[in-house]
Amino acid sequence: MGDQWLFKQRIEDRLKEDQRSQAWLARKLGYSPAQLNKWLKGENRIPYGEVDRIVKLLKFDRGEQIELFALAGYPFPSWVSQALIDDPSAPSALGRLAGAAQDVMRFPSTEQALHYISGRLTHAAELVCDFAWCSGQSGYSDAEHDAYAAYTAAIDALCRRQVAYREVLALHKNALFGLIRVERKLALQLPTHSLRHYHLDRKQAPHLLTFVIVDQTELLLSTSARTQSGQPTTIHHLAVRQPALVALFQDYFDALWGGLTPIKEGETLYADLFRAIKAELLDQVW
Repeated sequence: MGDQWLFKQRIEDRLKEDQRSQAWLARKLGYSPAQLNKWLKGENRIPYGEVDRIVKLLKFDRGEQIELFALAGYPFPSWVSQALIDDPSAPSALGRLAGAAQDVMRFPSTEQALHYISGRLTHAAELVCDFAWCSGQSGYSDAEHDAYAAYTAAIDALCRRQVAYREVLALHKNALFGLIRVERKLALQLPTHSLRHYHLDRKQAPHLLTFVIVDQTELLLSTSARTQSGQPTTIHHLAVRQPALVALFQDYFDALWGGLTPIKEGETLYADLFRAIKAELLDQVW
């Protein structure tokens, strides 16, 4: 458990030292002062990703960052420097860790990963590519369901801000949740939302890797492994800012996108095609 009052005090003290206001911090984060105030007062829980942004904006040192994450009720993010990835045994690389560009962050839970992704989507400016596979929410806790709802709300909001959102789903009979997700989005008629369908034989598929690419600058990766009973196995979540890896996954997404079946392209909906896919899946189930 964290200490919300002390978290708020630490932030306010740093703002005062820097001769900044909460309104300034809210503008930098892209939220209203009222929303920031709710987070600081503990009326709403501050998302994991926004704690990360605040400690960097206010230039807290590593020890202070660890404390602030704990006060907010979160574990400290395990960012790994690319210098250590290149040569983990090099003393010079270890010495540069604190000042090196942070390229990889591992999330300890699905809930925190979803909150982080939601925060990134809130600030997306140009393009989001989402390879969701449509693995569903089997085995999710109540907190994870809430975090997933925040993620889908963030998608809706970015489309309303006219940010392009390209989504790939693999609809199949074992995850009819996917049909619900698609029908919900189609009903919203989001003008910048495009959707394509990946025909997947789930019985023959390996454990799946889902990913989201935000503005071609950050890659968010999650495994999507399930047991035969549908329960999740060990799941890993990473945020990656290493440019070569982001570019690699962007090229992969673009290549797949070009060969997939379009269900929706911006404001154009291929309703007959979607109805045919839906009917085929329901026939397999019933």
